[in-house]
Amino acid sequence: MINPIFRFFTRNAAALTVVLFSLLAISFFYGPVLFHPQEYILSDVGDGIKNYYCYEWHVHNDTSIVNYSGSNYPFGENHGYTDGNPLLSNFLRLLPTVNTNSIAIFNLSMLLSLALCALILFKIFKEFNVPDLYAVIASVGLSFLCPQVFRLSGHFTLSYGFCIPLIIYFLLKFESNPNKKRYIFLISVSTLCFLFIHPYLGMITTSFLFFYWLIKCFVEVKTFRANLFSLLLQAIVPLAIYFLYTRITDTHPDRVAKPYGFFHSNSNIETVFISTHKPFRHFLSQIYKIKGQNYEGVAYVGITSVFCLFYMLFLAIKKRKKIKDYLRDHPRARIYLWMTFSSVILLLFSMGYPFKLNMNWILDYIPVLQQFRIPGRFAWVFYFITTIAVTVFISNYFIIKANKIFRLILCSVLLLLFFFEAIPFHKDVTKKPFAKNCFEEKYVDNELKAIINLIRDKQPRAVIPLPFFHIGTDYFNISGTDKIIKASLVTCYHSKTPLMANLTPRNSLTEAENLIQIVSNDLIEREIKAKVPIDKSFFILCSKDILNDEEAALLAKGKVVLESPNYIVKEITHQELFSNSTRQKQLDFTKKRPYLFLRNGFLLSEDSYFYFSGFDSLEKKSYEGNATEKANNNLMTILPNMLQKEKVYEVSFWYKTRDRLDLDNFLTIKEIGSSNDTTILSSKNIKSMINIQHQKILATLLFKTEHPENKILISLKGISDREKVFIWMI
Repeated sequence: MINPIFRFFTRNAAALTVVLFSLLAISFFYGPVLFHPQEYILSDVGDGIKNYYCYEWHVHNDTSIVNYSGSNYPFGENHGYTDGNPLLSNFLRLLPTVNTNSIAIFNLSMLLSLALCALILFKIFKEFNVPDLYAVIASVGLSFLCPQVFRLSGHFTLSYGFCIPLIIYFLLKFESNPNKKRYIFLISVSTLCFLFIHPYLGMITTSFLFFYWLIKCFVEVKTFRANLFSLLLQAIVPLAIYFLYTRITDTHPDRVAKPYGFFHSNSNIETVFISTHKPFRHFLSQIYKIKGQNYEGVAYVGITSVFCLFYMLFLAIKKRKKIKDYLRDHPRARIYLWMTFSSVILLLFSMGYPFKLNMNWILDYIPVLQQFRIPGRFAWVFYFITTIAVTVFISNYFIIKANKIFRLILCSVLLLLFFFEAIPFHKDVTKKPFAKNCFEEKYVDNELKAIINLIRDKQPRAVIPLPFFHIGTDYFNISGTDKIIKASLVTCYHSKTPLMANLTPRNSLTEAENLIQIVSNDLIEREIKAKVPIDKSFFILCSKDILNDEEAALLAKGKVVLESPNYIVKEITHQELFSNSTRQKQLDFTKKRPYLFLRNGFLLSEDSYFYFSGFDSLEKKSYEGNATEKANNNLMTILPNMLQKEKVYEVSFWYKTRDRLDLDNFLTIKEIGSSNDTTILSSKNIKSMINIQHQKILATLLFKTEHPENKILISLKGISDREKVFIWMI
């Protein structure tokens, strides 16, 4: 018995060392979560707490595999769009004796994926006969330098760094193993699973496979049919299954067709070849001037790779004939070359090419490309392909004629730099203390516990948070506050009451408009009224923060059922929630009517300043503006001495877009002094305004001036990444 165990450990000592060192590093950076995974969560704000909530709600409260009911009440959502790890959460729903520790399982799956990534990288290095010492050092370093570690701060299901290396490893085994059916099955199932963990993971790996096999189809024409067959089974079939499943199960109409970010969330030279952190950032920035480092495009390959790539390129040119012969005689090197070409194609896509070369028209013919709102993530493949190649080069081919001791030390140091540069990444992710697991009620503070118990007792239809929030469509962005987001998610989860607000991505735009109307001016017709049952009341959960006028008007309704130091809880009936103040507005106007004066067809107070334009003189009866970032559309100029000091004025108009793409447009009011100095009096993004009806927004902004002698400009400044025109209607 002892002898087989001894042989196992001696045979696998290097692999076990990789796992051991990975676990030691994980415990150093993430010790509290690793050793107490049910007690802590990696983040309790923003996307972090939202993703935990969607995952936990689905595991414990949903009755359907497909549908999620935790927010976006009364519509709910398809769970595949929530970023709540559908694969893991649905698996745990089938295991009631295990899912009581669902947070622990989720946390460990993310942290231990670092060790799994390192182990797979080690197996890849052994395919290239890398010596154990170098393979151990590099596999741990590359796993921890992986750009996906930043996702541990919020986009949790994107943090599984082992996915891309696993596909690389399976491809290497597929090409060298006679039992190809086995690896076709493993690759196809793996990519399908990645799609159900997070669509981006699946799309990145299937895109990598698609271009790999496409390249092989053209350069290895003798095996064209076999390569085409592999392309279909490994890349196309998993995608087809996923999209067919989504099409059949998704009942939510009018999803975002062109999400924001395609031309903004890109990688570039600075995000791939220059670190975002010390110690070599400043040094590299002296070689190549940093213009901007987009977080979504980070795929830093390490300073070791940066310099080795230059050296390898020099050798490729100098010894091109020998390299050509080497590739002909070594199929595995040739296979890896096709992988490299595939990764370069994805790198160019992640940088926005060829679309940045005035080739936007491609998107009109292949509109599905626009669904990748964050193409910068596709650079992750280049990270792995490059760093693996550099490790193999250093280990097997770098200064092989040098003194053995010198070479051992130099190569080890070069490979250790991968882990050395990874340390600031993980320090950044863990710079704040880990939060207690608020999805365990014992870690919830007494103030929220009282609210949870009240909601359980009253069993309202849904909870409406104030300040209100609706985040995720890209077209609308009602941000709320971190305080109310966390409070409402915690109380809704523990009371099993759905949230009448939303944070999940790519919502139905029609549903978003309906839901935001909950806090719109009650003069606006609320289409959601008929979709909400009338048999139960609602609870308003209001944190004691600043509310806008519409939110304050909603809070004024209903009756207080609980007030604590930080929150007000009110119960509101269906009738009160959807009551309309039109009649009261008419009565108020009737009282003021005798004191108003008729001017240019409008009834005004004597001291008012009023300007109206219906744009009737324009051909389209509306104002068309330039929606790009460089444009500054001047809607109106107020000449000096037309306004009164410290008096509040209001700008309002109906705003719509050609196809709702350009709500991301700032309405700005600024004054210009005698010396041309500019002061912003008021500014707000159109997409953050809440009075919505029939795909239009009633844009409203208040302002006042202390210097009426200055000229005032009212303008719109778009920040669209593709559309060029917005339409402004009065």
